[in-house]
Amino acid sequence: MDLATLDISSMKKKIIEAEGTHYPSKTYAEYANKPNYDTSKKEFPILVSIQKAHFFMLVKQNLLNKDDTEAIKKALSSIPYEEFYSSEYDRKNEDMYYTMESWMMKKFGDGTGNLHLGRSRNDIGNTTMRIRLRNSLLEIMDSLQELHTAFIALAKEYRDLIMVAHTHSQQAQIGTFGHILIGFAKVLERRMEDCKHAYATVNQSPMGAAAIETSGFNMDRDIVSELLGFDSLIENSYDAIACSDHISQAACAVKITAIEIGRITTSLLWWNTQEFDLIRCAPCFVGTSSIMPQKRNPGPLEYIRKKNARIIGECDAVLLEADNVPYEEYLNLGEATEGALSAMSGLKKVIHLLSLVMSTMGVEEKSFERWARQTFAGITEFSDMLVREEGINYRLAHHVAHEISGYCVDNSITLDKMQFDIIEKSFEKVVGRKLSASHDTVMKSLDSTNFVKVRTVKGGPAPEPMQVMLENCAKIHNQNDQWIAGTKSRLEESAQKLEKAFNSIN
Repeated sequence: MDLATLDISSMKKKIIEAEGTHYPSKTYAEYANKPNYDTSKKEFPILVSIQKAHFFMLVKQNLLNKDDTEAIKKALSSIPYEEFYSSEYDRKNEDMYYTMESWMMKKFGDGTGNLHLGRSRNDIGNTTMRIRLRNSLLEIMDSLQELHTAFIALAKEYRDLIMVAHTHSQQAQIGTFGHILIGFAKVLERRMEDCKHAYATVNQSPMGAAAIETSGFNMDRDIVSELLGFDSLIENSYDAIACSDHISQAACAVKITAIEIGRITTSLLWWNTQEFDLIRCAPCFVGTSSIMPQKRNPGPLEYIRKKNARIIGECDAVLLEADNVPYEEYLNLGEATEGALSAMSGLKKVIHLLSLVMSTMGVEEKSFERWARQTFAGITEFSDMLVREEGINYRLAHHVAHEISGYCVDNSITLDKMQFDIIEKSFEKVVGRKLSASHDTVMKSLDSTNFVKVRTVKGGPAPEPMQVMLENCAKIHNQNDQWIAGTKSRLEESAQKLEKAFNSIN
């Protein structure tokens, strides 16, 4: 292109000829409207429900004459779903709503256009998105319950299996495999609460807010809200249309859950290595190498970790997009909602896959036992014993224990190979007098099983608090099951009530 002879008028004319003289332009339609239209096909059953609920309310409020009522009833009773699902974007009808309205008016008369009284695509679109979000949140909660079941089942089975717990990626103290798994379960319980809170924000009806300032017609917003299964109304119409916190809150719940699932998965990947050899994925979840025959690649765990990164990225994009959109431009948040829904779909699959891996994995008990015999992670209890038996302060007792463990590590002596005289010499070196505690008392304080047994404090790994935690987990699990079942039941009742209300119109 010769910029010296460039003529802006001819360039403009050429573009207009290609793009068209009416909205939407060819390129904009291809980039924005067509993808939105294709997405709206998935939402079509929701749109039909909104149409029926709004129609019933209009009839109830005496806002339609008899002829229009009959025409709209016939139209909504004879929707050719497959025809709409197979329809293609043609630039004449911007979205599925206009396509449906055009079909109704063409087939059943212009009077069907009065179905649009007192509303806008703004409140219709917002309502549609909220219904999709609430459905996705319920699916995630189902998946969380599935994974919670796997963790609790394993925790019950291995409640007494001694395990070395780590901090700073170093051996720290002695616990049990079951105790750590309950810790994972508790994380899921909090994520369930996040999803419930997000659901409460999402499941509020914006219908009747119309474009943004309601309508001069005598609308009853409560009727539509109830028939569509919402728990309440968004009272302020400006808030109902312009807000985005329901999208952001759902995205935050998803992001935090993905982060925690990722952390759990990273621990599982560690434990699955030959160096740790604590767990083994079932054969159906293990791949191998084309050149290294000994490899046992935990593909699903690797997939979960990678997929979580994408989910978190999608959630971040949702929040950044919401931050960039003023209240005057609500409709530009459509892509943010799709991003949140994509992240939610991915998270549901990730949690389900992890549930399958956890429910089928093998636990290498001999490896757990080997680590427990050799580790100095239980030496904290030895320090506690010195405080009780020798009457010294904890800092001095800590110094003695540090001297012992340091000497053994430097000389490659594991706990099960350590001689009593090492303890006696270290104590005398640090404290300046001989150790008075008996051999049995000292060695008991270094025993991994004893370490767990004496930790009866609430939340500890000893059998008593473990039983309490398992019972609490079961109680919370049942409560969450009931919450989900009750919520689904209310939605089903609303759907049935909607059909009954629609069928009652004559």
